[in-house]
Amino acid sequence: EECQVKIERASQEIASRLSRYVYGVEDEELEFVVLRNLAHYRWTLAVADCSSAGWLGRALGSLDATYPGIATVLSGTEATIARVIGADLDDETHQYRVGRLAAALREELRVKYALATEPLPEMSLEELGQSRLRVRVAVAGPDGILVDSLPVGGNPAILHARIGKTALDLLRRELPSRLS
Repeated sequence: EECQVKIERASQEIASRLSRYVYGVEDEELEFVVLRNLAHYRWTLAVADCSSAGWLGRALGSLDATYPGIATVLSGTEATIARVIGADLDDETHQYRVGRLAAALREELRVKYALATEPLPEMSLEELGQSRLRVRVAVAGPDGILVDSLPVGGNPAILHARIGKTALDLLRRELPSRLS
């Protein structure tokens, strides 16, 4: 029993110090941790997925039975999603468009948090894999808008998952941590 208490204390200390990098225990996936945290507070999420090729919808949708009604995912082009939610992005500076899209989505669907992913340039996956371009992701929440970016170069087979995971991780870092 004494050992178990020490293990628990050490685990809490590690979680506290490494919260930017550690989001779960054992084999918990990022999408599960995010939805679990949202569900705990009864918060909702909307996603404007313009670049993960449906990865975000599949990842979050696969958990809908466990956490029903927490996440709504709109997939498609930025223009289509902007039209659906009535967002006018025409006069936005390019680097701020993804944040504005997330904010408009949050406002229109009246959710606690909204994620948006920036459209990828019109290039083949192989060309993207060789490029030095970056794609932005944004989260809009009660405290404002956060934007992050990731390089699109690298293995094209995992690009869409990397975009989705980067967006979810940006949101995770905004949510209160619940590791157990």
